[in-house]
Amino acid sequence: MEATMGKKGLLFDLHGTRLAIEAEVDAGGAVERLRYSVRGGETREFAGSEISSGTSDEGTRATVMLESGAADGPIVRFTVTLPPVVAGDEDSFDVTAAGLRSTHRSLFGGPRPGPQVSYDAIDLTGVVHCGRVDGEAGTCDDWYASHDHMPPGPATLRVRGTCRCPTTGYSVELRRHEPQGINPKDLLLDKVLTPPSGVIGPGSSDVEVRYEEPTDVEYDTVTILPGGPSIPVQEVQ
Repeated sequence: MEATMGKKGLLFDLHGTRLAIEAEVDAGGAVERLRYSVRGGETREFAGSEISSGTSDEGTRATVMLESGAADGPIVRFTVTLPPVVAGDEDSFDVTAAGLRSTHRSLFGGPRPGPQVSYDAIDLTGVVHCGRVDGEAGTCDDWYASHDHMPPGPATLRVRGTCRCPTTGYSVELRRHEPQGINPKDLLLDKVLTPPSGVIGPGSSDVEVRYEEPTDVEYDTVTILPGGPSIPVQEVQ
């Protein structure tokens, strides 16, 4: 069973007690990107061949390696199982998912008696965002983010980018994502794509997208959802 039906991709935004997972699933059910964040600790991002994924009746399973066992250390993997989702007209659904962190004992000196693998099961809850339409609209780049401290103020965070759409008439908006993630230095923004409702002109079009927010928070990055990218914030003094 595929994780999604139709042409819409999915973005899972999941949280546990100490862990946040962001997983992007394409229209064919494959996990394209996975972000693994520990509250108050590391953030790791995996893509392509770094992710081992497959589907079953339980959903889409994705596994990444956190520690490779170098220097005679343990091998640590993380696996998340995402539920099957049928994308409809809704923008998002509440979801639950299952995480599993497995630690394989070091084989330095050969196998030792006892269990060779320990497991840490992690309950994850959150939201799955529907609406990324693969290959049709909303491919964006030329992103730039800055924090303007120039007088007379107030300090203002500004984000801009350019989105390519297949026809005229599309609009693109950035909205503050709620809830925000566990990294207070990373501002999450939702990219909202609205298809044309009136007369559609021939040919593709470029749509400029902008976001402004008065803030004294010194963000390091701005992440566009679903699917990224994470944009470094430039300081303007």
